[in-house]
Amino acid sequence: FCSFFASMAPAAAKSAQKVLPTVDEALLKPYMAAGGLPENGSVKVYFNAEGEPAVPGKEGAVHKLKQVSYQLFAEAGVAVVAFNSPKTLHCMSPGLVMETMLILEHMRR
Repeated sequence: FCSFFASMAPAAAKSAQKVLPTVDEALLKPYMAAGGLPENGSVKVYFNAEGEPAVPGKEGAVHKLKQVSYQLFAEAGVAVVAFNSPKTLHCMSPGLVMETMLILEHMRR
């Protein structure tokens, strides 16, 4: 079993040599604050399946995030998604799950 992972290590090292975008430590510093981020951002809400026409009257609906933070660093090619509800110790709640799914769908499209 261990030899299997040892034989995979050289292949993993080769794939890790790709030039990846770097994220400055200063960009991530607000995520480490004790009180969490002051602003979580917002995402577009999709009411239709991908490829289907938009639901009339709901084409550009935007959801302001309350419990999950989403920030896109386009120049670095990185999106940071973080639970941002320190008062409840980031406990999984229906709202946190819903916002996580909204962010995943937003990033997918």
